[in-house]
Amino acid sequence: LFDSANGANTFVSQRLMSHYVKDYKQIGNTPDGKNINLNCGSTHLDYLINQINESYDVGFSFDGDGDRVLMVDHEGTIYDGDMIIYLIARYLKAQNKLNHDTVVLTKMSNPGIIKALNDEGITVVKTDVGDKYVQAEMKSKGYVLGGENSGHIIYSDFLETGDGLLVALLLLTVLESEDKTLKELTHHVSMYPQKMVNIKNIDKAVLNNKKVTDLIDKVKTLFKADYLVLVRPSGTEPLVRVTLSHKDEALLDECMDKLVTTIKALGSELNE
Repeated sequence: LFDSANGANTFVSQRLMSHYVKDYKQIGNTPDGKNINLNCGSTHLDYLINQINESYDVGFSFDGDGDRVLMVDHEGTIYDGDMIIYLIARYLKAQNKLNHDTVVLTKMSNPGIIKALNDEGITVVKTDVGDKYVQAEMKSKGYVLGGENSGHIIYSDFLETGDGLLVALLLLTVLESEDKTLKELTHHVSMYPQKMVNIKNIDKAVLNNKKVTDLIDKVKTLFKADYLVLVRPSGTEPLVRVTLSHKDEALLDECMDKLVTTIKALGSELNE
């Protein structure tokens, strides 16, 4: 089952799937020039999840311009870009096609997936958020696979930019080759709790305050290993995004509360 988001790959995805896949159904395939991404596609996964059932092995949801893809299994479990990269990386490594046994992810990637990749003997290089940074790192070092948890994935043996349809076909190849379900292929991967809070209407200069930087360092020390601590200003809005991930959810919540409370208080003082 695949959702084309009434978007750019609506017609080519149908042509390719009909060529490579025996049984399929396409949804989000009635573009009228105005309904792109309208209650469908990878930004509205409920549309796909509500229609998938035991009749389908896997579902793909593309975005409007076709450069991203997310996946669900027949139970409606979501597989984001991190998990998709994990599946493809394992397959490519087994085929001796994963250059330097390395993948490129961003600082937003879940620590659980990084640990799972490391356990498979795959090195993870992290970049700033944005596919342009992923692509630049891949090109400069000769890596073939990278992407973001949003589903924007680059497999440079074919293209040096993201293409959701290419990734979907590659995933179908992986599933056919492994002859296992998505759950069987990922049962040992433990994604860590991950939370993000947007702190609005504060002076973003608060992130230069020593009390804030010291607290961020303290949180990293408390988390010890296998964590995500990302505190960054929005490039387009007057807000600060705090993203944390750690296997201990109680500790994660405690640290999130301290960070958000401190940044709000100091940021408000700057505004005054």
